[in-house]
Amino acid sequence: MIEVALAAPVVNATLAEGNASVYAHVVPGLYLAMMLNHSGGLVLRWFRDEFCREEKQAAAQANADPYDLIFQDATPAPSSLLFMPHLSGSGTPRFDTASKGAVLGITFATTRADFAKAILEGLTFELRENLEVVQRSGVDIQELRAIGGGSRSKLWLQLKADITGIQVVAPKISEAASWGAALLAGFGAGCFPSLKKASEDALQLTQNFTPDPDRHRRYTDRYQLYQQVYPAVTPIQHRM
Repeated sequence: MIEVALAAPVVNATLAEGNASVYAHVVPGLYLAMMLNHSGGLVLRWFRDEFCREEKQAAAQANADPYDLIFQDATPAPSSLLFMPHLSGSGTPRFDTASKGAVLGITFATTRADFAKAILEGLTFELRENLEVVQRSGVDIQELRAIGGGSRSKLWLQLKADITGIQVVAPKISEAASWGAALLAGFGAGCFPSLKKASEDALQLTQNFTPDPDRHRRYTDRYQLYQQVYPAVTPIQHRM
């Protein structure tokens, strides 16, 4: 999900064609543009539960994170696969509920690690596609702030920087929904003089990920291939 805070509502043909939503922000005077991927981290959970039961069991015995085991052999370089993560239809910019997941490039040399890395790449290619819609609408994006479960993966955060070409930062508190609700409650109870000051005092950006120029160039080549997957497979998928 992409959420961009705006000083004024941006409503134009570019965002409309990209199926973006623009709302009044909870903070008075601000607005919010939102774009999303319907599957998101659920794709990783599906892959973990269906194909990585050994890693889940080993992680449970070691009191570790199964994703650390799943991605332990992942490299920063692009994988050999293209994975379109439309397991519950596509989100923005298309909103095609009949779209399905697709994997291209499988050979006898393909491993589970390749699949896992391709899932991260596919989700991040979708992120880049949505970011480009927002940027074409006139919104300047100089930094991405990652929250939620995915923000705990340094591999994925660096991948987001390398694929988008934009600096990625992550806060100390990754569960932003609960954190934001607590700030709003505190402001409503009179604990803070303003929401702006409350958020500025509490926010701690503890991780920074800078795009690697060489990997960004390589991933841009892969992204251009990825953009051809949806129009290529859609006529077949709509008949399935």
